[in-house]
Order: sequence, then C-alpha cells, then structure tokens
Amino acid sequence: MSLASNLDISRKIEPNNKRKINGACLVKRNTYSDDRGHLTEIYRIDEEYHKRFNDSISQVYLVENEERGIIRGFHKHLSTRYSFFAAHGSAKFVLVDDRPESDSYGVMNEFILSRLNKALLIVPSGVFNGWMSLTRDTLIVGMTSIPYNRDNPDDARIPPTSFEYNWEVVGR
Repeated sequence: MSLASNLDISRKIEPNNKRKINGACLVKRNTYSDDRGHLTEIYRIDEEYHKRFNDSISQVYLVENEERGIIRGFHKHLSTRYSFFAAHGSAKFVLVDDRPESDSYGVMNEFILSRLNKALLIVPSGVFNGWMSLTRDTLIVGMTSIPYNRDNPDDARIPPTSFEYNWEVVGR
C-alpha cells in the first residue's frame, strides 16, 4: 500500500452508500438512562467488530471543533485502524477506499455521527477519511489501533477538495 494516493484525487467520485467500503462499519451504540443521567458505551472488546479486527485500542484522543463547517481531512493511514465517536454535536464523515486490492476500491461512503444518533464509525487502514463539523462545539473521540508516531507517521494527507467532493450541506 502506498502513502501517496492510488486514486486520481482530481477525479470526481460520487458518494455511494449502497455499496459499502470493505472493513468500514457503523456500529450503533446504546445509551442507558435513569434518574441520575445517561451512560453510553462507546467501545466494547466483547462485541463482533472488535473480534473481527482482532486488535486493541492503543490510543484515545479528543478533537474539538468550536465552529460549524470546519473540515479535517482527507488523510489515510497505512497500518492504523481508526474508530470515531461523536461525544457532542454532529459531523459528516466521508470515506474513500484507496486500497487497490480491495473490491470496494474507489468507493466513497458518507456517514453522520451525532450525540443524537450515537454510533461508532470504524475506518480500516488504507481508506481516506475526512470529516466536517455540522454544529458548533463538535467533540469527536478518536481511537487508534496503533499510537501515532510523530517521528515516523504512516499517513498521507490530501486536500479536502480531493475527489471534487462537495462538503456543503445540501437541502433535500
């Protein structure tokens, strides 16, 4: 797998949520409420997604976007699997499979994570991902299978305008 993009990033790719990216998954999370408040389970090692990847969480971090419309990405990692959870606010995530050996190579998927639609988004290595905050004060919890190595990063970064993706929220 290459650190550079295997895809032509100047070529337009349309989102296709009917065809899922291999290894990417959205896991709905449960919230339990009582008179004391609410508890949401974010990640559990006894659930199917953890067993499928057969690895562990090695780093947990928090990203805070104070303004709506802030875009982070696109980037991919060669050997790190990422999981994302919206702790507050909401965000639109975009994934693009850049793994030539994958039968979903070139597929783009979109996901909305929010505190009202609680889910864990799992992004396999080799898949470009980016996200935009849809609300003010969006907090995203990120979890990685391998700690980030600042001295020898395994990531490739490309502009958020890659794939001619339109980040604008479109009325329907």
